[in-house]
Amino acid sequence: MEDDHAGAVADVAVSSLCPGQKHWAVARSFSKTLGPDLRVAVLSGDQETISRVEGRQLIGMRWVSHVLQQLTVALLTQTGIKKHLAAAGRTYSHRRLALIDALAPF
Repeated sequence: MEDDHAGAVADVAVSSLCPGQKHWAVARSFSKTLGPDLRVAVLSGDQETISRVEGRQLIGMRWVSHVLQQLTVALLTQTGIKKHLAAAGRTYSHRRLALIDALAPF
């Protein structure tokens, strides 16, 4: 299970830390990019893993609000939000490269 909480603003290609696994799942949360109270994520993975997660969500109060899901889609499809996410991605990329350069002598 990999948590890609900064994926929408990471400005790097998606890559797995554990490629070639039979069972896998990647969660991309939007709480850090669109708002902490959003608590919505997209999950992708192999069929068995996804089925197990869906089964667990059916028990108790683990369902995700449809209002929050629709809000997330609305935000992610707005041109203004896309521009802000792209700008944040460029900023994080610049900072990441500056950190790499600063750590190079070590």
